[in-house]
Amino acid sequence: MKNRFVIFVFVLLTLGLASCSTYNSFVDSFYSDSDGVQVDSDTNTVENPDNDGETVTTDDPNATITLAYNKNLHSIDAKIITNWNGAPQGSVYLSWETPEDTSCYNTAFPIAKFKEIEDYSTDSQSVLYNNQICAGTWKAIITDKSDGSVLASSTIKILSE
Repeated sequence: MKNRFVIFVFVLLTLGLASCSTYNSFVDSFYSDSDGVQVDSDTNTVENPDNDGETVTTDDPNATITLAYNKNLHSIDAKIITNWNGAPQGSVYLSWETPEDTSCYNTAFPIAKFKEIEDYSTDSQSVLYNNQICAGTWKAIITDKSDGSVLASSTIKILSE
């Protein structure tokens, strides 16, 4: 009985190792050298790898944002809808502006791109600093970093408890 168990484990390990190399060669077959980002040597420009063959317009990106305060978590929840319209990943940013005369600090980061049209994103921003609420008007701004334009903005007033 013990010999059968040892043989069974050995066969399982052998099959597992064999499947790894088969799996890797299977996955590698999906990629080729032509899948990389193409650079036009005449203009030294890079193609937009985010297009993925989707039909895109040449309009500027646009966005909408709505804010809601979560009193239990002391955070502002942002819901963002972005229409990228061909803009590359990393070009649209969400910035948080904190109330003046508070210890809270402004933050900004790029919005991740998942699809061209009606790309839904969410974010939560804490309104606490050293366990104190940074009361006042908070502002969320969506900007296109390629030209500095504001795509959307919204404000919310947070009261101290």
